[in-house]
Amino acid sequence: MPQSLQTFPHVENLLQHPHIWIGDSAATVHSSQHVDSIISTAQAPSGGVVGNTGESSPISKVGDHRGIVCDKHGVEIMPVRLQNVKGVQNSKFNLFSLTYMIKKGWTMTGTKDAIILTKKSNRTKLVFDIVIPTAEGLIFAIYIKPHSDEMAAIKTDAPSQLIKINPTKIHDLLGHKSDARTRASATSLGYEITRGKSTCESCAIGKARQKNVPKEPVSDNLATRPGERVGLDIFSIKGEKDGPTPNPRRHGRMMVDHFSGCGFLNFYTTKDGMVEPTLEKWNRWKGADKEVKYVRMDNAGENKTLKARGQSKDWKLNFKPEFTARNTSLNPFLRQSRTFCTSSTSAYRAQPPQNSLDFFTNRPWPEER
Repeated sequence: MPQSLQTFPHVENLLQHPHIWIGDSAATVHSSQHVDSIISTAQAPSGGVVGNTGESSPISKVGDHRGIVCDKHGVEIMPVRLQNVKGVQNSKFNLFSLTYMIKKGWTMTGTKDAIILTKKSNRTKLVFDIVIPTAEGLIFAIYIKPHSDEMAAIKTDAPSQLIKINPTKIHDLLGHKSDARTRASATSLGYEITRGKSTCESCAIGKARQKNVPKEPVSDNLATRPGERVGLDIFSIKGEKDGPTPNPRRHGRMMVDHFSGCGFLNFYTTKDGMVEPTLEKWNRWKGADKEVKYVRMDNAGENKTLKARGQSKDWKLNFKPEFTARNTSLNPFLRQSRTFCTSSTSAYRAQPPQNSLDFFTNRPWPEER
């Protein structure tokens, strides 16, 4: 039956539907005229079932009836296995014995809207919420949709062989409980869950939550003093087609102090040419109590050389490189200086400045650059 908000008609003809079970407090056993839906588990007795007329109807089959309980709107609730069901072919209705269930430890409560059977051991409920009015009373029924043999759940009689089922399927059928509760309920209901854990997208969405917005502004600047954290990048100035030949010192080394935002820009004839001058600068900073501890740069060859030389016995600079794929996003100085240099005029390409540049400096250091 589709998962929809349809409602069963409140007419007496509905009682003869093969999937409608009438909750009967006078019946002492479950019985059904649809013998084909019963899975035989025992030999049929020689006696019969006595009806309200006092006549005995022969029992042709004894076994389990398996299916899925649906509510009055046709929405699937949970799998069920009725045990010790008597097949009586000349019966007109499917009778669900309420007293048989009470004898097995279930508790019955009810109102004019429904009769509810509750199993205290695992709080499982069977709700007879299909109400058929009669001339002087009400008939309460439940819809049990037939299902394949892989389904088995609520045990109403002696235990039998457990049925294997996928953990995701039982997790869905039992109402999206936690893994521990699902396994405990499944064992009690007659399941043997196969290996693995349930992967439920609905539960993942339900547990998702937006990250808390910080009460105070959060900065990505982890530096606590000048010189502690430095960002470094290299760029090259290329000549224009049919333009002047670029100056040999066309490789720029950009460096910025994360704490102050102070920038340093120098030019060299080769990319590796920046290694020794950079280490000399850092050595001077170290003598001025501004020792470099962290250097953020990409993993280009000249930067690897910088790391190796700086940590060699010649310099003994104790800094930790933080290699990243791109460094132009580390600091506005790196972004702005790269844009300035790569978009400058042909004359600038032909003659880079001799000294370090001071532009894009927020809080310059008073010391020599």
